[in-house]
Amino acid sequence: MAKREQRGEETKARIFEAALTSFRERGFDGTTMRHVAKAADTSLGSAYYHFGSKEQIVLAYYERVTRLRRDRVIEALADVEELDARIRLSLRTHFEILDDDRRLLGALVRSVADPDSVVSVFSNETSVVREVVLEQFEAVVDVPEVPEHLRDLAVLGLWALDLALVLYFIWDDSPGQQRTRQLIDDAVEGLMPLVPLLASPFAEPMIGHLAGTLVRAGLVPSPDE
Repeated sequence: MAKREQRGEETKARIFEAALTSFRERGFDGTTMRHVAKAADTSLGSAYYHFGSKEQIVLAYYERVTRLRRDRVIEALADVEELDARIRLSLRTHFEILDDDRRLLGALVRSVADPDSVVSVFSNETSVVREVVLEQFEAVVDVPEVPEHLRDLAVLGLWALDLALVLYFIWDDSPGQQRTRQLIDDAVEGLMPLVPLLASPFAEPMIGHLAGTLVRAGLVPSPDE
């Protein structure tokens, strides 16, 4: 039984890697499960047994990347106290992991933006991925510098920044995507003066309005739920 399970895991891994390669070369729309099965040297039935669709493979990729990033960031945060350094660490780690995947992300971006796609940013199927990313940002802002009543908003703000940076990263053709890394530094430098401002009593009406906006947009649950 153990050998059979091991062979099954090996086959699943081959299918997964073959699919990612095909997405890079053919694009997501141009890849079929038949292409994937052939490249993985397995049957079409076996491909569907391990992954019910191309979208399931993409979801597995998302989960692998986000869990790897979360684990690396949370481990590294133990040695980093300053908020700006914690934010930079989190954002830079993402792009260190994605360094070799720009073409893959470019192939997927159309589906990611499609509201009817199960792999879109806001789909029910990607909720686990969102939860992992938000969990990571919760750890990032868990410092005295960020008041507790601001942390949920800070987490969502960092998530939105992260999504925007991914789109820029896909487009960025500078050597080693240095413009993306510079953009991270500039964005963090621009954000830091806002923290004490938003934590002051004068910002309470604005924070209340922003929180209500996010609830109405469905991005955060209502306090009554």
